[in-house]
Amino acid sequence: MRKTNGHAPDWAKLFLSFSANPNMSGIDMNKFLNLYKRNLEAWTEVSRVGANCAQAFTRAQSEAVQQGLHNLTTVLECIAEQGSTGQQKARKSSEILQDAWQNSTANAKELAQVLTRSNREAFEILNARMKESASELQDIVPAELRRTSGKR
Repeated sequence: MRKTNGHAPDWAKLFLSFSANPNMSGIDMNKFLNLYKRNLEAWTEVSRVGANCAQAFTRAQSEAVQQGLHNLTTVLECIAEQGSTGQQKARKSSEILQDAWQNSTANAKELAQVLTRSNREAFEILNARMKESASELQDIVPAELRRTSGKR
């Protein structure tokens, strides 16, 4: 036996009534289509959020790679530098590598923040739309097809 929260429509009964009643059992199809349209609009907005996230993520990755290449070039120039002792080269390389590590850690944090922000925004859009849809369905589904309790 199916369990419901007591407020959900009896979907099986609803869909069976569609075939028995060609006028869709009193469902206002304009309201139903508007609900569907708003759901699609929400998914379109989520797709936009995802595309913006991908763009920001790619931009941040590109900047991180450029910074890494710059650091590598600087280390190689330091090693190839004439007139410096081995200790001076090692110290300078160590400083550059420490900066590179701090930069890469900051870049990883930025990438994580981009993903977190995007996921939160997408979830909020979908969560709000789900709540609105549930409320709208109460207006669309005829009362006789709605359950008033969890019992059959």
